[in-house]
Amino acid sequence: MNLNSRTKRFWLPGTIMILASAALLAGLEVAGLRPHFAALSLGGWPKDPRTVDWPIALDFPWLCILPFVGAAGAYWSRNAGGNRAVRAAAGFFPVLVFFAIFVTVLLFSFVIGGLAGNVSIASTLAPEFAGAVVSWVVIPSLALLLGVLPFLTDAEPRKDDLATEV
Repeated sequence: MNLNSRTKRFWLPGTIMILASAALLAGLEVAGLRPHFAALSLGGWPKDPRTVDWPIALDFPWLCILPFVGAAGAYWSRNAGGNRAVRAAAGFFPVLVFFAIFVTVLLFSFVIGGLAGNVSIASTLAPEFAGAVVSWVVIPSLALLLGVLPFLTDAEPRKDDLATEV
């Protein structure tokens, strides 16, 4: 089967990494490892009525596995001949998919909430959405970054370095 270079360098590694990421998360949930929930308070002391709480979910075992998922995606892309940008995109593919899902959900939530007229966007939906984006996009992207970074450098040594080793 002949695959074009974009499929070999980006789509195949990225798709396998999102599937692996989701399967590992599901496996950890089945094994009984649950996320830790916390609230990130912004805007004042917890007793202050202007305080906004962002609900954060931290799934520590999954976050510890994500650097290896990112490294596998970037490694696969590098071996297929992907440049730095393609390697980074293949390694960050799970987070890119999560971000696309959250943007879609946000748009539908605003439309449906606006049509129904009984949802206060600022007080309920915005903090929950911000907490979900931090939990599922920002923090996992930092974990994936740890795995992707080593594969963003060029793998082949320069000719000058080979001459000095001999």
